[in-house]
Amino acid sequence: MRFITKVAVLMTITSSLLASSAYADNLKPLKGQDALRVCADKYNLPFSNFEQEGIENKIAELFAKELGIPLEYTWFPQRLGFVRNTIKKVDKETGRYLCDLVMGVPAQYDMLATTQSYFSSIEEIIYRSDERYEIKTVADIAKLVESGKQIRIGLFDRDIATESLLKHGLADNIQYYRIMPGHARTQAGRIVEAVASGDIDVAFAWGPIAGYLAHKSDVKLTVTPLTKEDGGMPFSIAMGVRYPDKEWKALVNKLIDKKQDEISALLKEYHFPLVAAPVVKEDDD
Repeated sequence: MRFITKVAVLMTITSSLLASSAYADNLKPLKGQDALRVCADKYNLPFSNFEQEGIENKIAELFAKELGIPLEYTWFPQRLGFVRNTIKKVDKETGRYLCDLVMGVPAQYDMLATTQSYFSSIEEIIYRSDERYEIKTVADIAKLVESGKQIRIGLFDRDIATESLLKHGLADNIQYYRIMPGHARTQAGRIVEAVASGDIDVAFAWGPIAGYLAHKSDVKLTVTPLTKEDGGMPFSIAMGVRYPDKEWKALVNKLIDKKQDEISALLKEYHFPLVAAPVVKEDDD
């Protein structure tokens, strides 16, 4: 029994050493790759901005440093046409694509080949913490309205909570916001800022935006996940590359693996609410 135990211990140690040695050396860029070219939005905090303060900027820096190459950006508003005008657009002067990596896309995204996911989050309900009520579900909002409370609800068009809000008879309480305004600045966080300012009382927003802005707000905000009954479900986020770039996709997956602990630390630093990842089949195309 002692011999078997010693063998088991040695096998465990050997496996650990092999796993750690797999990334003992820095990962290398692809042949001919002289820069990490990232497609991003310059007005899209907490994800990215021109000053490179967003979490995706920080992750890109980790990757560029690991590969030992410069980091370059192609900036374009994160809205319709983003993929067409960035990662799938060829520079007429150089003959190469403008950029090669989109840092944050849904794990299931037809327009690009997606890597493994690096975090999962969920839609959140946001309201001012100093109000004398607690909101955990859409039904709680409906009860407040029925009791005579004037509750103004901020909602992006086509939001996943829309069906539940309408089902609970709250159509007249909704103030709709356009998620893609007709100018360059996406300003995805303006709905959270509207709660803090008192323009609206309750809002629904993607978890990373809600968590990041609630933490930065001078007004204390409560953020709680949208329940499954109200349409809430986890969404996993991955990175996107062009379908033919299989070798590049494999390298990005290795970068995510090696840097996952540092990525997780950034997710915590940016106050992204994280949830268990749903089962998603990785795109092998």
